[in-house]
Amino acid sequence: MELNNTRARSPEKKQERFNQIMEVTNDLFLKHSYHDITLTTIAKALNWSRGNLYKYVNTKEEIFLEIYLSKQEEFINSLKESFESKKIDQVYFANKLSQCFDQHRLYLRYHNILATIIETNVSVEKLADFKIKSYKQREYFFELLQIQCPQLSPKQVKMLFLTLMYHACGLDSHTHGTKLLEDAMALANLEIYYDNYCQLMSTFIIMCLNNFK
Repeated sequence: MELNNTRARSPEKKQERFNQIMEVTNDLFLKHSYHDITLTTIAKALNWSRGNLYKYVNTKEEIFLEIYLSKQEEFINSLKESFESKKIDQVYFANKLSQCFDQHRLYLRYHNILATIIETNVSVEKLADFKIKSYKQREYFFELLQIQCPQLSPKQVKMLFLTLMYHACGLDSHTHGTKLLEDAMALANLEIYYDNYCQLMSTFIIMCLNNFK
């Protein structure tokens, strides 16, 4: 993607330029591992100098935090489209929620590396700002879980959220192979199996709704 590397002046132009940076970085993430992506590779994909990229970001993690927020917003919007603010049949709830997870597998892949990788190389101010925005976005999900499980305290609802999120991420890895994995399994003469994501996730959600304390 070739972009005008003249420095943006207005807030609107700066945001437009940053959106382009996020788009290019997300495209790189679809094709490469997180560790293979650097400010240099991002700048190259933009046809910018690395110095010009530094006018907008200090680390690649700052870009990934914003991408995470955009993907989480898309996921939350899908929840809003799928559910009303009332308690419903647990099986139906679990099926719909598992479908939302399945439709936003890229969000899960960002979440999978959020705490252990992305958040480890940003300033405390940047991370605090990210946490405020992220928790604000999640409020609707917390409300849905509270409606389905009114016996839980707000703290337990947040623990339920984390339990579902980390299992959703784990299942994504289990049911989504990479080219490297497929080549390795072929070289080892082993068959690779991909289980049904929605079915497995729905079963887990029902188990949590019935037993989480």
